[in-house]
Amino acid sequence: MSASATAKNLPGRDLLLAAVRGWEYDFQPLLNAAFALTRLHRRAVTFTEVIQFEPVDGQRIRLMCGIDRWVQAVIPAPRADAFLHTETVGSVVDRLALISAVLSAAAEQPDNASFEDIWIQLDDIADGYQDLVNDLCAGIRRAPAMTKAWP
Repeated sequence: MSASATAKNLPGRDLLLAAVRGWEYDFQPLLNAAFALTRLHRRAVTFTEVIQFEPVDGQRIRLMCGIDRWVQAVIPAPRADAFLHTETVGSVVDRLALISAVLSAAAEQPDNASFEDIWIQLDDIADGYQDLVNDLCAGIRRAPAMTKAWP
């Protein structure tokens, strides 16, 4: 499977990374949600007032649940012996969006020594996303259901 196209419009890591870097995709629900999650995280990283966090968290949960519902609708049914992944696709995308927002904030500080470490973390999460997508599309892994109590 290629990194940019997997199954039934489920985007690969390269398209997801483009979305969290600011490319909005009107035709792709998962990429639109990734773009929106990154914008939410950028606001939270920029404005640290407590009042900002609660509305952002509610929007994050709705976006993550939307991703998970959409992914379940487009992936094939898992095999009976498919292993359960530890995270939903929505939560992986949310982590990627958060690290992307942190990376953007770090890029604005010219002497930030951790910029490269953050970039490596972003790349690692994107690789993990691609592995998860490949396994879900092959039916050898299944994602947990997101509950109302999440996170």
